[in-house]
Amino acid sequence: MTALTLAADSGYAANIDNLTGLWQHFGCIAGSVTDNTRLYWSTSWPRRAWIDPRAQPEQLSYWMKAIETAPTGSVFVVWDIEQTAEYPWHARMDSLGLAPQSTLTGMIMPAAETDCSAEDMLTVQTITDCTHARHWAQLCGRCFGYRIDENVIARVLGNPNIWLMVGVFNGKPAATTLLYRSHDTVGVHQVGVDPEHRGLGIARAMMRSALSLAKEHWRPSLFVLQASEAGRGLYEQLGFRQQFKLELFHSIQE
Repeated sequence: MTALTLAADSGYAANIDNLTGLWQHFGCIAGSVTDNTRLYWSTSWPRRAWIDPRAQPEQLSYWMKAIETAPTGSVFVVWDIEQTAEYPWHARMDSLGLAPQSTLTGMIMPAAETDCSAEDMLTVQTITDCTHARHWAQLCGRCFGYRIDENVIARVLGNPNIWLMVGVFNGKPAATTLLYRSHDTVGVHQVGVDPEHRGLGIARAMMRSALSLAKEHWRPSLFVLQASEAGRGLYEQLGFRQQFKLELFHSIQE
């Protein structure tokens, strides 16, 4: 997708802007790869490095500069990959010492099409203090199998546009979600279920409750998210449709 197409597709732009806006709230530094192209990289978790998608470069020289500039251990984000003979992204990134880590699917749903209500099986709570925010980070880390920097979560605590939510099942914290509002768009992030509670429909209940609460309190126009392959089917069942692909690359030397 070209920069021109991105500008014309407000849904695509809203999704990407929500995701990168959240990363910026987590903490990031901005630099330049050219006079007109900005590079951003996280100061800690989630360790993302990305180039403004409105100026998505195709030349390897842009990415060489990005790799040289971003901290060791950064995960580089390529938007809307075109796996064609003309633009073989995997071969390009491999030539720079980067390997594919995972592929995500950007998804969108107009809020007017959302037909969700809170489910009785799960009690959803919004986190408001540092102690519970630390517990949220620990639980979310268990859900995804990686460590989440508790200081990053503490940094966004109290932001009126960011909700940290935990789903309690049978009296035990079992699931996490983070909602981020940007303009009239709400992004759904960090939807995870503790391994001990999987297979019970908790992810669906968490999503339905989170969407219902966000729709009631924020009245957005759009809901957006970026789905793993494992989660994509659930989101499609809830009414989300696919928009684009984005791929994460990491250093082969890491």
